[in-house]
Amino acid sequence: MSSPNSNLKNIDDINFSKKITPVFDPKQNFRNISNSGLNTEYSTSKIISITENRESSFSKINPLDLNYNKKEIKDSKAPNLNIDKNSYIKVYSSQELNFDDIPKTNESSNLVIVKAMGHNVLHPDLAALKNGLKLNDIIINFYLKLISNSSNHYKCSTIDSLVSNKILTNSLREISSLLDEDNFREMKNFKSIEEKWNYFKDTILKIIENVAPVRKINIKTSNRFPWDDDEIILAKHLRDSSFKKYKRSYSIEDKNLYNLYNK
Repeated sequence: MSSPNSNLKNIDDINFSKKITPVFDPKQNFRNISNSGLNTEYSTSKIISITENRESSFSKINPLDLNYNKKEIKDSKAPNLNIDKNSYIKVYSSQELNFDDIPKTNESSNLVIVKAMGHNVLHPDLAALKNGLKLNDIIINFYLKLISNSSNHYKCSTIDSLVSNKILTNSLREISSLLDEDNFREMKNFKSIEEKWNYFKDTILKIIENVAPVRKINIKTSNRFPWDDDEIILAKHLRDSSFKKYKRSYSIEDKNLYNLYNK
């Protein structure tokens, strides 16, 4: 397995070789907007990241504050305790964005997260992407330009992992803080634009590597094939259950039953 540093270098080389505009704009300050429960971090020309915002008004209530009465606490939105700890998803884009297309309010459940490479990623797609249910139609990896369009909408059984940075909300705050501390003062010491860009790029990648190292993310793929109908699925279930039963009992009858379903 390659090291995290080598992964970052490969990612950057691919972007730089194709002359993709850098994700971070050194002349622009980062801005945060909150759209429909999502925290979006972007520059004036590039989207940087989207993370789900699971904070609720209930978390803002101080139980030690006597000014809050029972009715106010009751009316407050209680937090969802069934939260998947790995629900934060980082979406990268190397495509130009039109800010006029970014929804200002949550008027639709199909909120567009990012438009890239001719495809729309919608808010309901986040869970499907995480579980590998839509890797058949659109394999989203904006660094490696991997796209698979399936006319039959079959699930992909060959993609089992992705390489990405695990970036959470706290990570974004830390990255922003480190960028503010650096200020890129040394950039004025370089004369050529290429030298300045290399310094800026290396600084950004170093900060991201320190805060959120590249790691391998395993995709939960389905063990079903496109040609599996109800009859085949039932036969597989009977075969597997009869085998488990035989392993528990080691009886001749259970073995014969397993051999029958395993033909």
